[in-house]
Amino acid sequence: MVEIQTPRNWQKTCFRFNRILSFEYRATWKSNYTLRYVRPLQLLFDNGAWYLYAFSNKGKGMRIYSLPCIRNIVIQKETFTYSASVDFRLRVDNSFFLGLILKKKT
Repeated sequence: MVEIQTPRNWQKTCFRFNRILSFEYRATWKSNYTLRYVRPLQLLFDNGAWYLYAFSNKGKGMRIYSLPCIRNIVIQKETFTYSASVDFRLRVDNSFFLGLILKKKT
């Protein structure tokens, strides 16, 4: 069973309980949406725009997703854990991205 979440409350649930997210995503250079399953790590704010930094189950790596390009967010029942060494701040030294850590992963 999955829970369909509104844009206002999915962040609290997925970050607090380390829940996998699924959503449809359209990259700015593509015309169609594709289904993604991710393990969210952080919300990022840069130059007036919000992004989701997450591990992509399909791509098998960390990705950044633009929030305006996401639709139909569903929080899955499945949970996950990150290593304590996974931290966006370690990857963006001298970047303009502002990482918002909502929960320390263990």
